[in-house]
Amino acid sequence: MSLEGVVIVSGFLIVLIQIAILIALLFRLSDPPRSEKKVKQDIKKIKDQITG
Repeated sequence: MSLEGVVIVSGFLIVLIQIAILIALLFRLSDPPRSEKKVKQDIKKIKDQITG
């Protein structure tokens, strides 16, 4: 893969991570605090999927 391809992919991953964090924060605000642990688990799952 060329350097340009790597830059594009990494930039895309950063955007995906930011979107995932925003979604998680929205769920945290709308749900009662007890679901905070589940949100953290979901973030971890998303990170695992992104990193492979």
